[in-house]
Parts: sequence; structure tokens; C-alpha cells
Amino acid sequence: MSDSGTDAAALAAELAEARRELDSRRDELQRLNRELEDTNRGIVALYSELDQRADQLREASELKSRFLSYVSHEFRTPLNSIMGLARILLDRLDGDLSAEQERQVVYIRQSAESLTELVNDLLDLAKVEAGRLDLKPTVFALPDLFAALRGALRPLQAGRDVRLVIDTGPDIRLRTDEAKVAQILRNLVSNGLKFTETGEVRVSARIVDDGGLLIEVRDTGIGIAPEHQAKIFEEFGQIDTALHRRHKGTGLGLPLSRRLAELLGGSLDVESTPGRGSTFRLTLPASVVLRDGGGEAGASTRTILVIDDDPSFRYLVRQLLKDRPEIRVREALDGHNGLNRLRADPADVVLLDLNMPGMAGAEVVEALRRDGWPAGTAVVVATSDPITPALRARLEGVAEFLPKHEISRHSLLEAIGRSAERRLKS
Repeated sequence: MSDSGTDAAALAAELAEARRELDSRRDELQRLNRELEDTNRGIVALYSELDQRADQLREASELKSRFLSYVSHEFRTPLNSIMGLARILLDRLDGDLSAEQERQVVYIRQSAESLTELVNDLLDLAKVEAGRLDLKPTVFALPDLFAALRGALRPLQAGRDVRLVIDTGPDIRLRTDEAKVAQILRNLVSNGLKFTETGEVRVSARIVDDGGLLIEVRDTGIGIAPEHQAKIFEEFGQIDTALHRRHKGTGLGLPLSRRLAELLGGSLDVESTPGRGSTFRLTLPASVVLRDGGGEAGASTRTILVIDDDPSFRYLVRQLLKDRPEIRVREALDGHNGLNRLRADPADVVLLDLNMPGMAGAEVVEALRRDGWPAGTAVVVATSDPITPALRARLEGVAEFLPKHEISRHSLLEAIGRSAERRLKS
């Protein structure tokens, strides 16, 4: 065979091998494409299932809230009747009672009062979860609140070897919902007295470094083990000890207190050591502390409230503003929570998302207009949606529109500055 024939045969062999390699690569690519399509279908199915589960959870939460609200309302009428009738008997309006009868009626009244407390807590929890618990900020002096608390809780000390000490506290005024603060403190103090057999329960307060208010309720009671400290803030959470069994409660007071603290713009935490007592710390933000004839503490600090259900966007805003000490960033997870936080603790600028479950951003703006719009508060809408004329008309009062895809530290600071200046001039 000639050299040219040998070269042609070799080339043909190489082409055949290359063709087989291409066929193999094509088969492999088709297999990978099929696997990718199967994976994509699986991801779509998973997202669909997650959305369905989320809808089911939301529906279950709404049903629970409606059920709690309905049951609470239905219980109130007969309980009020029981307590009213017990009062008539104890006041001897229909004749005298023997000592044993009086003891029985007192037990009936105490049981009705315990049930009423449970019903009220259930109703408040249902309102919080449904976003319908209204906050009513007023201006009041902290020493006056502590004096009223001292008088209201004095009967709980009767016949017990425990002192209740309520310090005077700093001579300041607050602008927040006084009834909700008092409700939290009553829950904390009554818990402290319940689980303290000797020693004291002490309430104190001080201004902290950021200008906010810290109220501590410290007891010398049995304490709470570290593994149980999260459980006490769960609804109906109970700790199984001899003293807890003897003073069994509803398991709603502390979860409700923490929810109320968050609605007020603050927080509620505990530090405890078994056998050495517990300290509950209620923190209220600097903007509720009033000084110098009503001016807010920390007035040089600009407060930004981010209302957005997307945690990644809230994180982005925090990161963009973290090196600006003159800006304090607060967060709300949805429209209802954001509106309640604004009513309890106004912000200078609200960074508002439009698409949120439960209460959309446009509904938040409409609610602010109905409220008369908080003085000195500007709203910046941060959204990926196109702002149509109809939507812009619905968002009347919004100071600035910021496309989410264009957000940067510079654009965010400029939007905050322009909107705040516009609101101050209006």
C-alpha cells in the first residue's frame, strides 16, 4: 500500500474515532439535559409545595387567631356574671353568709378571676397575631407609673415573706402606650412573686448608653435553668418543677409580654441562674424617652424604619448604613407590625416595600393618611415594581421612590436626606 493510502486510512480512522467521541459527548449532553430538566421540575414542585405549606400555615394561624378571639369573647359574658354574682354574695346584699359559705364564694370568685385573666391574655394574643392590637401612645412620667404599679401590686405581698421593692426610677417622661408597659410589668412582677418564697422582687430602671430605657425586674426566687429559658416565652410553655406545679399558670403571660414589648419597639429578655433568681429586662427605645419639655432624647440621631418581609433586603440596608452612627436602623417584618411600631415609636424615615403578605405597602400608606400622618415622618418606597400613575395616586404622601435594583449606599443616603428635608419643610 502506498504512503498516501496509509495516510487516508489513518485519517479515516481518526475521523471515525472523533465521530464516536462526538456521539458519546452528545449522548452525555442529552443525559445531562434530561437530568437538569428533572431537577428543574423537582425544584418547581418543591417551591410549589413550600408555597402551599406556607399558605396552609398562614390559614392555620388565621384560624387559630379567629378561634381564640371567638372563644375569648364567648367566655367573657358568663365570667363577668359569675364575678358579679360573687360580689353580691360577699357584699351580703341578699343576707348573711356563714364562714364556710364565704370561703366557698371567695374560691368561686378567685377561679373566675383566673379564668378572666386567661381569657384576656388569649384575646390579646389573638389581636397581636392578627395585627389588630391598637397602640395608644400617651405622655406620662415614669415615677408616676411606678407609683401606680406599687399600689396595684401591694395586695400580692399579703401574708408572704417576700418584699416588693419598686425604685423611684429616673425622673423622665415617656411617649408610648402606658397601659401596655404597665401590663408587661404586672406580668413580670406577679411571676417574680409567685416563684420567690423568701427575699425580694425589685423593679428598677435606668437610661442606657443609646438613650433608651432599661427596666429590670429582679427576684431572688428559684431561677430558671438555661435549657428552659427559651421555653418560658413559648405560648402555654410550662416548666415541670415542684414550685411550678404548685403555682401553675396559663403559660401566656411571658409570651404575651414579649410580643407587647416588640410592638412597643423594644425587647424582653431574661438572665437567670437556678437557685439564685431571675432578672427580666424590658428595653424601650430611645425615641420614647422625653426630656427638656418634651424633646426626644437622641434627637440628633435619625431613625430609619425598614418595613419589608424580605430578610435579605433588610440585611442589605443594615450593611449599607452600618458605618453611619447618626442613623439608627429599626426593622419590621410586615405591614401590620411596621404600622404598630410607627404608632408606638415614630421614625424619621420609613423605607417601605410594596409587596408584603397580610398588609401591602400601599395599605400602610393609606393607614398613615387616616392617622393624620406622623409628624416629621417621611416615607420612601423601595420597590422592584413599576410606579404607574394609578399606583402613584394611591401612594399620595410618599416622599421618594427608590428602585430596589438601583439601591446603593449613595442612592439610599440621598433618598433619606431628600425625603426627610421635604417632610420637615411641609
